Amino acid sequence: MGLPYLIDSRRLTGPSLLLPGPGAIIEVAPPEDEASKLIAHWRYFMREMRRRLGWQGMPIATRRLGSNAMLAAGAPVDMLALATYLNEWCWDAAIARFDGDRFESLPEAGERYNRRVERRLNLPYRRLYNAAMRRKVQLQLGDGDISLGEGERCQTWNTDEVPAPSELDWARYRHWVPTAIVTGTNGKTTTTRMLVRILEAAGHTPGFCSTDLVQIGDEVLGRDDYSGPGGARAVLRHPKTTAAVLETARGGLLRRGLQVR
Repeated sequence: MGLPYLIDSRRLTGPSLLLPGPGAIIEVAPPEDEASKLIAHWRYFMREMRRRLGWQGMPIATRRLGSNAMLAAGAPVDMLALATYLNEWCWDAAIARFDGDRFESLPEAGERYNRRVERRLNLPYRRLYNAAMRRKVQLQLGDGDISLGEGERCQTWNTDEVPAPSELDWARYRHWVPTAIVTGTNGKTTTTRMLVRILEAAGHTPGFCSTDLVQIGDEVLGRDDYSGPGGARAVLRHPKTTAAVLETARGGLLRRGLQVR
């Protein structure tokens, strides 16, 4: 059964409108006269649950967009899927508290989610992500994988098979592909294609993603709407890419966050 007023619930794998890094976000559409109190209740439950999980240092953010609201909370990179469930629980508890209904107590919920954290914990993945952030190495979070570096120096691992940071030659991954990010209302794809032609004339092998396709040099990797993180990952991970032009639509930013730092 769906939660009242819930429109969407998802992971954020990069910086977004609300958070500086990974986390979870829900979009809700509560009645106008109830919205402020429901959001305040959600913030209370989210703070309390994060305290029980040891996630106190992670940011919490809300934003009203017309009649809708976006409620987001940062989370450890190996806990993003679980964080979406936690976000939904906090919203459910907020509604129950507002309506005066019974709901799972904070101690009970804390114990249950701590058990789930123990089952999902992936410390090697978390350590690799944190090490890359400290070293300011570009990384890409995918669906079940992570990569370091860009272009010819990019390397990708499954999240369950990542190496220890001490095993890596970090100098290899300190390689950024010159990147342009194109966003806006109209003309994004036209601008993207124009920049690609300029880069080709300058001797680059440009990779680009757009609402039409994703392409590296003369090679078309796929034809579809690739104006989100998936297209950006495909471009930045390709070994032939020497410069990147990423069409970045509003929907992709809101749904998953920005793919590059």
